[in-house]
Amino acid sequence: MFDYKIINKKHYYKNNKSIDIKILSDLHYCSSFPDKKLDIIEKKLDESKTDYIIIAGDFIDSTGFLTNDIEKRKNLIKWLTKICNKYKVILTLGGHDYSFKDKNGWKEEVNKDFFKELSLIKGLTLSFKKLKYEDENVIIYQIDLPFKYYNNDKRVEDKELLLDFLNKRQEEIKKLNKEKIKILVCHSPIYLTDLDVLEYLKDFDFFVSGHMHNGVVFPIFDKLFDILIGKNVGIISPNRHLFPKNARGVKSIFVDNKRIDLIICGGLVKIQECTGHLQPLNHFFPMQMDEIIITDENVNKK
Repeated sequence: MFDYKIINKKHYYKNNKSIDIKILSDLHYCSSFPDKKLDIIEKKLDESKTDYIIIAGDFIDSTGFLTNDIEKRKNLIKWLTKICNKYKVILTLGGHDYSFKDKNGWKEEVNKDFFKELSLIKGLTLSFKKLKYEDENVIIYQIDLPFKYYNNDKRVEDKELLLDFLNKRQEEIKKLNKEKIKILVCHSPIYLTDLDVLEYLKDFDFFVSGHMHNGVVFPIFDKLFDILIGKNVGIISPNRHLFPKNARGVKSIFVDNKRIDLIICGGLVKIQECTGHLQPLNHFFPMQMDEIIITDENVNKK
């Protein structure tokens, strides 16, 4: 099946530094997730130089298995610990990481014991505990939004909650070192091109997101879809809106003559367990990993 294959999309940028950042998103780990895929992902990460790994949200599909399937929970923690022993890992949480689904729909559930286990993993920067990772080369800043940002009666993401998050942290964001490469990680890219939001984030060099599952477009049809439907447009969004914007690929944003590149990771899972009878369709979609390659060699920024 295609879902045991990984497509690695590389994005090259010129700078006086030499950095490799691999981006994963939307693992949607659950009781039915084949652990063999964890081994495949790890092997792919190990194939080439990696300085940082960003996991851009929806690490799990729902919190239910954390208490109902202890063996799977242990397997996930063990795998993440192995990855963190080799790489600097930044894990930004998404809506599913705070959610439990039953027959009546989605409910908020913050599994503090699970987050405590994650926070004890050496080498992991977890957005639930710490929003900023910084070293001599990069600053990776995380946006961590609550359950109700993604799940509300309007079935649209709550822009005001995002603006409130940014407003409370605007002084901290303004003080970030301008000499370092600055990467913002937000699980959803929906509002990252909004002018009100950009006013807070205009000093960043990259935005990194997941959430959109490549718009459920089969990756080899990306270029054809660009021509027929529109660049960065998908087929359907997680909240079931047709032809969503900011759904896939790379989007360049210009603010005050500064360029910011939004990298929308296609995701490791396209159709997850919580979709019920649609989940078998995921077998037709390969896993996707994105990679930011910053090099001092002469390349075109793309």
